[in-house]
Amino acid sequence: MNKQPIILTVIFLLLAALGIFYFYMQGQIQPVTDDRTDEFTADESEVDNADSNKDITEDAVMMIDLAKEGPEGAHTYSIDSGVVGYVAQKRFFQNEDMVVVGTTNKVNGAGWFNPDTNIVYLEVNFDFADIASDDSQRDSDVLNLFDNTNVNLIVDEATLSGVELGEKFNTIVPATLTVNNITSEIEFDVSGVLSESVLSATGAADVLISDFNIEPPSLIDVFTVDDPIEIKFEITASNPDAVMLDKSMEPEEKMKTDDVMMEEPQ
Repeated sequence: MNKQPIILTVIFLLLAALGIFYFYMQGQIQPVTDDRTDEFTADESEVDNADSNKDITEDAVMMIDLAKEGPEGAHTYSIDSGVVGYVAQKRFFQNEDMVVVGTTNKVNGAGWFNPDTNIVYLEVNFDFADIASDDSQRDSDVLNLFDNTNVNLIVDEATLSGVELGEKFNTIVPATLTVNNITSEIEFDVSGVLSESVLSATGAADVLISDFNIEPPSLIDVFTVDDPIEIKFEITASNPDAVMLDKSMEPEEKMKTDDVMMEEPQ
């Protein structure tokens, strides 16, 4: 019996299967060219939602519930809008590396700042289930890595050096980050502007996924994800008392107050 045609047929089928697998994998792991891969920013829907939440009402003020109340003279702030998320490095064995960015604008938080001592207290909460990247399947796979998707960030009465009301600042802020039921101490590099009525800040910190009992995702002979990732945030917070006082003042009274603030000291 001539076995040559059978052998050729088997070889042909194997080559065809390998070709189909190759083209399938190429389609699955193409590098992302979306701007979100190299920029941490809100998309248009997030910006629209943030703008719609900027109006301060009495109901919003009543929702502020801090674990530690500020001392007398401290300015209290409530987060009006913000974006938080992560930046991760995904490395492929046979393709270009990819920067993966996931963000959400569903951020809650509040805090206070004591201008006499430069001590700040801040609580920020969000749910990792709300974070979205450019790939919904990836987001679903990431959630499977968590036992608990609630994330909590606390700056617990840290002293901020070089921060003055009304001036731009850049400083290191120690904080505790709780992810996946595990709390770790980290340091954020924070810059922004702080006044009696408004706090606007951006910050970033490097963390290890493994520190929170999460194994970096990988697929044999296809890709790995670096253990270090970057946690980033952009927030705007208002002092409800200052905003409500400003709104409650009569126009003439407000003009007098503004004139006093604009006068140069003698």
